[in-house]
Amino acid sequence: MFTKTGINTVESTDGFFVSRNGRNELSYMEHCKSLMIEVESGESLAVYAASIKNWQPLFEGEVISEGKKAEILSRVSAALQFMEVPHVIY
Repeated sequence: MFTKTGINTVESTDGFFVSRNGRNELSYMEHCKSLMIEVESGESLAVYAASIKNWQPLFEGEVISEGKKAEILSRVSAALQFMEVPHVIY
């Protein structure tokens, strides 16, 4: 379940946040880790899976597995659906 915590930010009861930071970026945060995801505005928001490479400092050395990347993308997609943002993951 999601709660809107700001104009472009939602929080999940599963312990993560998704925020639209600008025209070309989403941020994803869970626990004390965060990362940026490249997006592009258009008819639908294009979410670029390949942009998920590493966590922000202090966790930048921790590898993000393909399984974790899939989980993050699933969570981001659910958050965008809650925010009623049409999107496509590439």
